[in-house]
Amino acid sequence: MIIFYFKIRTTATVAELSKYLEVSKRTVCRDIEMLRTSGVDIESSAGKTGGYKLSEDFSFDKIIFNECELSFMLLSTIFLKQFSNTGFAKEADALNNKIEKLLNKDNQSTSNVSGFLLIDTEPELQQNDINAILRCVENAYDNKLLLFIDYKSPFCNKLSTANLVAPYGLVNKSGFWYIVGFCYEHKSYRTFNISFISNIYITKELFNKDKSFNLDIFWGSQ
Repeated sequence: MIIFYFKIRTTATVAELSKYLEVSKRTVCRDIEMLRTSGVDIESSAGKTGGYKLSEDFSFDKIIFNECELSFMLLSTIFLKQFSNTGFAKEADALNNKIEKLLNKDNQSTSNVSGFLLIDTEPELQQNDINAILRCVENAYDNKLLLFIDYKSPFCNKLSTANLVAPYGLVNKSGFWYIVGFCYEHKSYRTFNISFISNIYITKELFNKDKSFNLDIFWGSQ
């Protein structure tokens, strides 16, 4: 984010960066030195108008986003942060605030995006507490813990299960949430429509994630 800030503001003091990033001045100085060590040419100057800036020879082309790209990122964060009370929604909200700070000061049109766009992701009929289930799956995934899922399929009784599931991802399609995981009862990767889960909780049993599993490829094959 320091490089992004230099992209918009050109020059910045340690105090300014500290306030924008919401970190200590010591952390800002450490991060600047880390950027320098990694090859980013950052110049410094003393005095009242001094501060840090990128070298004139430095190129953003391969590592920076332009204003249009930042606007698309802003729209993505607006979408994600509306899945309230989930971990990724909180992260999206924090990123949304930082991107808006970069865009809004000199661009009034982008500052209106948040008030103009609303994406209602909740299905009209909710049979259980979706947000609680999403948090449960997120925690299980992050800590590599198995879930116990009691799932009643309305289409085929053979697809119902009350067993262990290794969580591999969450998918939202047309406002409906699906858990993607490895079902220990059926010995296969499968999807679980959250609307048909009657009970779910995190167990104390660990599982090893299959690094070859690709959520995009799996979902596309369904």
